[in-house]
Amino acid sequence: MPTVTNAVDTSAVVARLELARRLAREAGVLTLRYFQSPDLAVDEKSDGSPVTIADKKSEELIRAGIQAGFPDDGILGEEFGHSKPKDDAGFTWIVDPIDGTRSFSRGIPSYAVLIGLEYAGRSVGGVVELPGMGERLWAHEGGGAFWQTARNETAMAARVSATPTLAEAWLEIAQPRQFRRSDRWGAFDRLVMAAGRTQGWSDADAFALVATGRVDGAIQFGVSAWDIAPFDCIMHEAGGLQSDWTGRRTLDARFVVASNGLIHQELLTILSPHAGAR
Repeated sequence: MPTVTNAVDTSAVVARLELARRLAREAGVLTLRYFQSPDLAVDEKSDGSPVTIADKKSEELIRAGIQAGFPDDGILGEEFGHSKPKDDAGFTWIVDPIDGTRSFSRGIPSYAVLIGLEYAGRSVGGVVELPGMGERLWAHEGGGAFWQTARNETAMAARVSATPTLAEAWLEIAQPRQFRRSDRWGAFDRLVMAAGRTQGWSDADAFALVATGRVDGAIQFGVSAWDIAPFDCIMHEAGGLQSDWTGRRTLDARFVVASNGLIHQELLTILSPHAGAR
């Protein structure tokens, strides 16, 4: 078995990121054909999560593009599973064809197409396409994070906020019932009382808002690798932090907190006692 090292060829990452940006944009255009359609059917998967034809066609488009451009790379997708890279130490593309299917199916524009690049167990690049909002984010390790909006197609540097304390911070928090059902209501109560302002939106939009400095932190439940892979790199390149509730940077987290970095330890102090599986 090849020896896995942490070194990665930057040019190899950049080449993949360029393709990822194109595929995310094409997938975004595809999803808009179904968005706010009165005829859109929503099915339920075995885990109870929703899926639509747009989810499946979006992932098919992305997978086909990856296989054409980098056939030896692995792919982990929400809808069609995992194919490992031919080189055990190679790249894996982590794909969420529509993050926020519930929002998408209700005609809410905060859904996203997510593509992350994993190498040696870490996120080295990522793309976030928000088709309904005309926004996109991308980054690669050591290259900074960038942001485009519907109003400004010129790429801007994506930077987290400078809010210094939790008492002044605006947080995006997962649904209260998730805290209640998992016996973590104490964490929710402390967050609400400690933060300057809280909002209950979720999905990729919450993390995008943190990475671009529009809110100061986001706390999410029950995530999978495809929900957070691009944001792991983007958040750190934008000057923030993303970790599990114990402070560990990982793509295997089920409970995730992202912040501007300045309030991260305050958030961990509240969240870490509630980080165990329940």
